[in-house]
Amino acid sequence: MSSDSRFRGHHHTTTLPLMLSINLSKHLSGPVACLCCLALAHSSPAQARERKAVWLDGKDDEINTGLDVVRPPWTVEMWIKGDEDHWKPSEVLIASGRYAKIQGVHEIALELENGILCSKAANLKAKQALDKAWHHVAMSCDGNQTRLFIDGAQAAISDSSLSILPSSIGNHVDPKSVFGGGIDDVRVWKAALDATTLKQWKAEIPTAKHPQRESLYGYWSFDDMNPEMALNRVGRAPLYFHARNGRLQYYGNDPHAITITQKHPDLSKVSERGFLFDATEIRSEWPIPAGSKAVPLGTLRLIVEGGSDIGKLDKLQLHIDGHKNIKQLYLHHSSGQAAISGAALLKTAKLASDDSITFSWSPGEAPKFSPGIHYLTLSADISDKAQPGRDLKASIRSLSISGESVDFAKDTASRPNKIQSPTSDSGDTLRMLNWNIWHGGKHLGPDGPKRILELIKASQADIITLQESYGSQEMLAKELGYHLYTPDKKANLSILSRFPIKPLPSQQSKFQSLVAEVSLPNGKKFLLADWWLRYTEYSEGSYLSPGEDTKHWVNEDSKLSTKEAKAIIESDLLPNNSSRNLPMILGGDFNSCSHLDWTKAAAKFHGGYGPVAFPTSQVMQQYGFSDSFREIHPDEVLRPDGSFAVIYGHLQYARIDFIYHKGCKILDSEIIRTHPQLDFPWPSDHAAVLTVFSLPN
Repeated sequence: MSSDSRFRGHHHTTTLPLMLSINLSKHLSGPVACLCCLALAHSSPAQARERKAVWLDGKDDEINTGLDVVRPPWTVEMWIKGDEDHWKPSEVLIASGRYAKIQGVHEIALELENGILCSKAANLKAKQALDKAWHHVAMSCDGNQTRLFIDGAQAAISDSSLSILPSSIGNHVDPKSVFGGGIDDVRVWKAALDATTLKQWKAEIPTAKHPQRESLYGYWSFDDMNPEMALNRVGRAPLYFHARNGRLQYYGNDPHAITITQKHPDLSKVSERGFLFDATEIRSEWPIPAGSKAVPLGTLRLIVEGGSDIGKLDKLQLHIDGHKNIKQLYLHHSSGQAAISGAALLKTAKLASDDSITFSWSPGEAPKFSPGIHYLTLSADISDKAQPGRDLKASIRSLSISGESVDFAKDTASRPNKIQSPTSDSGDTLRMLNWNIWHGGKHLGPDGPKRILELIKASQADIITLQESYGSQEMLAKELGYHLYTPDKKANLSILSRFPIKPLPSQQSKFQSLVAEVSLPNGKKFLLADWWLRYTEYSEGSYLSPGEDTKHWVNEDSKLSTKEAKAIIESDLLPNNSSRNLPMILGGDFNSCSHLDWTKAAAKFHGGYGPVAFPTSQVMQQYGFSDSFREIHPDEVLRPDGSFAVIYGHLQYARIDFIYHKGCKILDSEIIRTHPQLDFPWPSDHAAVLTVFSLPN
């Protein structure tokens, strides 16, 4: 359909004829916004409905999105309402949060100082304190000047230009500066909006008619917020930048942030007509063992706004690379989350020789899209004879709702699924997962540890080495039915195994080193170790700053992680294996990058630094250990994967988590950074390493 026959946006006071109009701009690169509109009837006035805002306690609530660094031009805007307490000396509105020591990037962008809107970074301050009613506040920078706005009017201006990391909403590390009250409709733009635009759109959904719609980078309305997260309504795979609901005092008992009914009259208005705000494709990156059942391959997220449905699904066309590895396909429809459990099964299919398939529906059986979040999720049963090492990639070719074609943002960033060897009861093939689960998984809502469990189950791992277990290991072992070796129930390190494990003597601190012997049903044994080594300042992101001396990084590593690695090998590993010469496998958080990653060729991924002769990875090689991931993926430019801290946009290429081995055959190794339930936040700041291996005869 030609573009002149479809509307590009929808404003709730506009008169529109009876028609369907869907038009989403293509997602080419970056945070391109996809828009569409659906007008269902003659013009009707906006009506009030319940909308939600997030309510922060002013104590330790931590709402974190993980957004990347934003450089001019940019704008941040939000609605705020103070609680009934007195304004505090400082209440943060937009800041960088954790892991934000980047030269030239200001950590706190926007805050209240005794109720007065200000930005110390830009030397800006409004004239008077806000009252405790709802107010719209904004800050913009065009590269020459920075401005503050209150309720659509300019409140302050300075000749300044600054870059920000708008990753945290209402907090910045220090509990004393957590905002107390309501926050709603947070938007981050890669454009400098003027006062006219801010005033016109501050209470409107930013549809395609917004003059800067394609520069919308982050948008959290909190209408869909659950105890764990709020959706970034323009989030793209594989980093969605959804708002994570956590606490600064993660071991405390204070409740997480909650939602309240939004009572501001302007924000409560909504059109009676429904319209499609956004549609985006999200593909799974998970490695899939042959023979797996009902494995998610991808989903299409549809966000419907307004007060009525937008019509019914009538056709969906898919293309599947590697289709010969699939036995059966399933298509589910769910609302709210992309979970298959509890979702409505729409279609099943078997693929013949063709790599394309079209699902179609008659009007009577087609699913209807009412206001809210919808997911069309494709899953598959994988053939027992699927070939390990082969890629599997499901992608959407076309979508039609009520006879009209829908454009959508294509997922061009996610890696394909890879077929892996399945585990075996005999132990001939083993799957090992190494993962730092970030304070026991307690940074993602009240059920974070359960999300850790879901991920471990999805990995189908036989052996798991965990760091930062901190009270979750007993629950995990019990739910998995696995053997557990950990110094105590709140310890840092823990080993979980489907097969019997025998703890071995450790001379080093068990906070940093566990050693065990694993016995397999086939009679083979191997030595297994779990490590956590101390970190230096660069592991938190200082390497992204210009002008760093990499020799300093190497020197600091030599004093900490390198020294500890040598000591553990000499005192814990070698003495326990001197007379038996068993294969050795060790997983750990090394808190040190690899010299195999930081080469001259890969410098573009590491702030321009490279080569960097990180010593700890070299020591591992000197003792005969092989890096399982880099053994399978030797090209550091083609696969520059990082493991810390992958939930943050500015920290994507620091690989500090490893599975090393000596005397094994590595069949595959991957870094996992996305939740198996698509479009859901990863529950740790570390990615996991999954390696498939076999032992020699």
